[in-house]
Amino acid sequence: MQPRLRSLLLLILPALLGAAAPAAKLPFDLPPDAAEKSLRLFSAQAGVAVIFPTDVARGIRTPAVRGELAVREALDRLLDGTGLAAVQDPATGALTVRRAAEPAAPKKGPARADPPPVARAAAAAAEDRPATVTLSAFEVPGDRDLGYQSAATLSGTRTGELLRNLPVSVAVINQELLNDVGATDVMQAMALYGVGVEQTGEPGIGMAGINGGGNSLNFRGIQSSWQGRDGFVWYGVSDSFNVESLEISRGPSGNVFGDSRAGGLPNIVSKRAKPDRNFGVLNLRWDTDGGTRATLDWNRQLTKKAAVRLNLLRGDGRDWRDTSFDRREGVGAAVQYDFTRETRLSVVGEYNNVGRNPTHGTLTNNYDSGYVAGSGTNAPGANPAGTAVFQTAGALQRWTFIGGQLYNFTSTPTYVSRQSAVAANSQNGVAESLIPRHMMWTGPSRRLDHDSQSLTVNLDHRFGPNTVVQGTYNLTLSDRFDSNVAIDGVRREVNPTLRTRTGTIVPNPNYEQLFVEHFYSQNQYYNRTASYRLTGVQDVDLRFTKQRAIVNGSIRDDRFRLFNRGPRLTPATIATLGLTGAAAQPINHPLRRRHYLRDGNGESLRYFDDPAFFTPELPGGQKTRAFFYSASALLLGKYWQDRITTLVGVRRDDYESRRVAVLADPATGLGRLDQGPAGDEQWREQLGVFGTSWNYGLVFSPQPWWRAFYNFAENFQQNGTNPYFNGDSRAAVIGDGYDYGASLYLWDQRFSVTLTRFDNYARNQNLAALTVEVADEINRLLGTSFSTAFPQDTQARRATGTEVELVASLRPWTFRFAYSMRSNVNTDFAPRLEGTLAAMRARTNDSSLYALTEQRLDTLRFENPSSRLSWNYSVRYDFSQGPLKGLALGSYGSYRQGRWIYPAGRPALYFDSYLPVNLLVRYGFKPRGKLGAELQLNVENLLDNQLRLSNGGYTGYSFLAPRKFILSSTLRF
Repeated sequence: MQPRLRSLLLLILPALLGAAAPAAKLPFDLPPDAAEKSLRLFSAQAGVAVIFPTDVARGIRTPAVRGELAVREALDRLLDGTGLAAVQDPATGALTVRRAAEPAAPKKGPARADPPPVARAAAAAAEDRPATVTLSAFEVPGDRDLGYQSAATLSGTRTGELLRNLPVSVAVINQELLNDVGATDVMQAMALYGVGVEQTGEPGIGMAGINGGGNSLNFRGIQSSWQGRDGFVWYGVSDSFNVESLEISRGPSGNVFGDSRAGGLPNIVSKRAKPDRNFGVLNLRWDTDGGTRATLDWNRQLTKKAAVRLNLLRGDGRDWRDTSFDRREGVGAAVQYDFTRETRLSVVGEYNNVGRNPTHGTLTNNYDSGYVAGSGTNAPGANPAGTAVFQTAGALQRWTFIGGQLYNFTSTPTYVSRQSAVAANSQNGVAESLIPRHMMWTGPSRRLDHDSQSLTVNLDHRFGPNTVVQGTYNLTLSDRFDSNVAIDGVRREVNPTLRTRTGTIVPNPNYEQLFVEHFYSQNQYYNRTASYRLTGVQDVDLRFTKQRAIVNGSIRDDRFRLFNRGPRLTPATIATLGLTGAAAQPINHPLRRRHYLRDGNGESLRYFDDPAFFTPELPGGQKTRAFFYSASALLLGKYWQDRITTLVGVRRDDYESRRVAVLADPATGLGRLDQGPAGDEQWREQLGVFGTSWNYGLVFSPQPWWRAFYNFAENFQQNGTNPYFNGDSRAAVIGDGYDYGASLYLWDQRFSVTLTRFDNYARNQNLAALTVEVADEINRLLGTSFSTAFPQDTQARRATGTEVELVASLRPWTFRFAYSMRSNVNTDFAPRLEGTLAAMRARTNDSSLYALTEQRLDTLRFENPSSRLSWNYSVRYDFSQGPLKGLALGSYGSYRQGRWIYPAGRPALYFDSYLPVNLLVRYGFKPRGKLGAELQLNVENLLDNQLRLSNGGYTGYSFLAPRKFILSSTLRF
């Protein structure tokens, strides 16, 4: 029997026995507090549901309870002297807290009479009476948080578990931290204030700025392009207006429920309806870049069994760089209805729209190349210094709009079009004296429009006190439309004349002026994802152990459509040119637009329509449908009076996909879906792969104030559809590795610090192995038919390092510090090319016949070592008494270590470390009654540091945003 299987059976066996046993004792650490908070904390530490009307608990304080106690004993001590008592439903086992003088609720049965009409009317008139609170095994309420501390998480088990009981590495950014740092873009918030996570590239803007996020983050130096929302795949742009918390799972350990990635995966927890209260929060904000934003969070108890929550967003963001904007609209709605104490329906939906004008980095200097003024010519022959010839006449034409007129830059035997050029090893960024850092040259037509919709329906039912089942349906729709503008740096106009569409040669009024040339394209990504999941939770309490078994099955139907579009001359326009054959196909008539710097970067850069061209679909798109099937089992065990916690899980994934490719139409060269003889779409099987992954971990906590943990995990990740160059089916990316460390919990757990060491791998990452020359060499010697149409092989990426997270809530201080030091290196290079080279060596002893393959393999064996230190902090001091009562002062920031880059053929370049220090000032007060008001000022980049931020090259880098003031006003009602 395999060791892993033996381990699993040994831990599952006690749960399978199912024998009744006396209640085990648990460690409790409950400080004195309001009864509502104490009961929630008790529920979390005990791992049981507690039902209580909040009007019963309001205004009552509970004493401290500490030590190893049975669940019922701990609850009785907590309620001792408060006038409250707990009763247990003999049928369901649920614990209900009520006033000691109140009679127990009558048993359910057919003889139960409805209350009289007067009683019903009185109950309906009690607007402020909250609903009964039932704490679900599948929820983590944010009101359990203490300052920046979050006690529990859904990541890792998909049930609400205390973080200290899990060996996996999960960091939580809760609502209080999001509010303090002024976060609006969720992905950027995780990149700046997460643990072990960085934004792909460098964030060149402030926390409340725009153009951040996207869907791509680096976890421990390994890229992850997906994000999860409530445990499901989410393709949208996530704004914080409808976010309860952010859970950052590092390493491959989040695979037991939902999707995961080798480095890690973020999970966004949406706001849910709260049945125990009525509240509203209206927030308005302004900033010195001209941005405005308004959000509303409104929760209402409809009946004792039903609640609804509504979140609204309207934002018009501006940036320190001109022409940049970020307009957002969103609606989030949540409903919760308790059919009975055992059955709950929860519905969460969201719609958001983002319209964004992305910025660009520093443009390349492609004009300062030794060109001599006045030497430009369109005559055939040798090129003047610092110039290069455009393509010669052929099927492919080069059309450019200048000042609303169409010109042909295709060279002919008698007329040559040229451009300024510069050697690749001497390219540098354009000087700020020419283009200041705030000036954008992509124009207002470069934008992203993204519509996202999501609906999640959960139905929970409890079968007795120890068994819960949840069925979930999720539908996600995403429609992203990108209008892209590619700029080939800044060039000098070296053509003294121009050739019109009719072939007439005219003088060039912009001769020797500097310009940028736009090449437009459009990409549209449409996703429709429907997911179905069934989860069962079984708790078993035995004499020597407590076991929670969680089983899960899910199906995901993922439909995707990609459109690639680009401007081309219309067939009618081409017909006037007298072209034939391939030269008459629209695919060979792309368009560019040339803009001269002397005309400025305003409306002259806007994209405009013209009867001479249209924007058709081009080859390269696709239509796919994929199915993901997964089944998993997880066992969370507790031993030795909860001093030892074990976690063992196994998951099976199956993935299959079909695709219709967008191919070139033979008549036009434009794109069309692959069709059969009858004109029907040709769906072709692309991939069918499967994998089994394991994880097992241990938490050892002999005392409540410390713990040690270890976790090994694997995951399985779909990895494209095209085969490798040698015909092998594409292998899944496999993440595996381990985390281990220790935690301290001091001062009634108001101070915690966790140290984590990790060693993770991402295996089977794609690696382009073949070149045309190498493929030809292999085919000549081995008689194969390899081509660069499928050039891929694989390599692995290893991540090692240390992470520290410190969170403290020691009133009046609230503090959080996160540290990460990671190192990465590539390993396991090109195993298929290695095998091919071995076959070539076996075929001949003449090394000259495989010299190119050897050289290529040596080039691919590039470890690309890198290391990066990063840390972030957030601290706040609250004045709770005296003349400054209601005032809060704080600071926050995110540090990134500088780094060297070593471009080939150019001197090494260093980008400085940076730590933008940000300031928080808030004043809260109560105007009257239940109303509360806050004024908050965030100052980002307080010291106004002027730094450039690396993207790994000499050009394209960005800058740290200058100082920015953000004023927000909040009304709570």
